[in-house]
This record gives sequence, C-alpha cells and structure tokens, in this order.
Amino acid sequence: MAERRAGLLSQDDIIWKHRHHALFVGYAPYNNPQYAVSVVVEHGGSGSGTAAPLARDILKATQDIAPAKTKISTTPIKPD
Repeated sequence: MAERRAGLLSQDDIIWKHRHHALFVGYAPYNNPQYAVSVVVEHGGSGSGTAAPLARDILKATQDIAPAKTKISTTPIKPD
C-alpha cells in the first residue's frame, strides 16, 4: 500500500525477482486458425513488450515451415 501511495514503479526500477511475469497467448492465421502459441517469460515485465514479439516470431517461423492448409468450407450441404 505504501508503494501505491508513493506512485507505481516502472518494471525497470523494481529488482528482478519482484518484476511481473510477461504472458501472451495467440493463434494464427487470423482467418483460419491452425496454430496456437503460449509464451511465459518469467520476470519479463510486459506481455506486449516481451512475450508477444516472441510469440509472433514463433508463429511466423511455424507458418514458414508448414503453411496453414486451405480453409475448409463450413457451408452446410443441402440434401437434394
């Protein structure tokens, strides 16, 4: 409570063992999800600044190696 009254500290101003963990969960490709990723960086400080760029690189490398298959139609077939 004393820290909150004094003002929140930047993650860079906090000793390493007390910094927040960085979390990010995502999937790709956006319009036809085939891959999912979850990244946790212990004491990383920020999900968007630390974990998300790693997730982006992982998903990009995965799609470069094994591109997502073509989207399968989900339109119901009408019986004759």
